[in-house]
Amino acid sequence: MKKTIIFFLAVLSAVTSAYSYDPVDLEILKEQKSCPNCDLSGANLRGMQLQGANLSGALLSKADMFGTNLKGADLSKAVLYGAKLEGAVLAGANLTDANLENTNLTGKRFEGAKLDGCNLEDARMVEAEFGGISLSGCELFRANFFQAKLKGSNLVGAKVKGTVSSRGKICNSVNCLSTK
Repeated sequence: MKKTIIFFLAVLSAVTSAYSYDPVDLEILKEQKSCPNCDLSGANLRGMQLQGANLSGALLSKADMFGTNLKGADLSKAVLYGAKLEGAVLAGANLTDANLENTNLTGKRFEGAKLDGCNLEDARMVEAEFGGISLSGCELFRANFFQAKLKGSNLVGAKVKGTVSSRGKICNSVNCLSTK
């Protein structure tokens, strides 16, 4: 029985620390609006004004970024797996090579954002507006683009197998990619 309890506590500790941020990194971000390669996994960044912030390479998995202003922020190569981005502003943000797997980006407006090479696997982008930006080389497996606006967007090299869209295809102004 003791071994079972000790094992359970060890597993619980490992799970809760898997998305545990470094408080020093959070203070640096608040003071300087710059924290490249820092660990903010699971941090509460709700409603913060981080426009133009440098978060390149930052670990932001499961971070609560509800309503956070990230306009023009550098999130290149950041890991945002499962981050809560509802209500966040991402216009003009650099998300090149970022991992946005399993995030909810429903209704987001991405005008001016850079998304080349990003991972949007299993992401929800229902009714999102991409305003002619590039999704070149992005991983879009099983992403949900239902009623998203992609007119004029660059989809060259995007991987779309299993992606949900309005008509079984993801289309820009030049071509359509089958999602089957």
